Amino acid sequence: MKRISFLALILAVAFSLNAYAALDTTSLMELRNKIFQESQALKPLLAESGSKDIILLNSMCDVSIMTMSQLDAYFYMVGIFNSVKDSPGSAAAVGYLVKWLSEVKNGSDTNIKVLASITTPVEAGTTKHIQILSAYYTDLSKQLDAEINKIALLNKALKQQ
Repeated sequence: MKRISFLALILAVAFSLNAYAALDTTSLMELRNKIFQESQALKPLLAESGSKDIILLNSMCDVSIMTMSQLDAYFYMVGIFNSVKDSPGSAAAVGYLVKWLSEVKNGSDTNIKVLASITTPVEAGTTKHIQILSAYYTDLSKQLDAEINKIALLNKALKQQ
């Protein structure tokens, strides 16, 4: 079931890549793909019967999937926003994008805090994946801030019209 969901998400994103013309989301897409790859790297660790960190690994995999789906939803929102040909956009549409990105950023910041707060001893392989995901979420937060700033400029331009 999870494989079908992953495949559907990947295909949906791949088919809608050309809808992102007005706002350049390439770096967010690349980071989304890195998070996806890291979640795939966690799967073999979940299958290991001797792992003591199975709950933590499962949570890290789930958080990665949730982040990817949030970013995919943002990409779709941008695609819908870009597909409106009658008007360049509205302040309300831009506001929704900013609110959504702010929520994704809050989730990313929470993920960073949760990963940083792990105090129980974990296996070396798990520590490596915690560090990788922490770096990705830190990068994601920075990129989301930049994206919010770009959209804020768009909102400012719309208000001047």
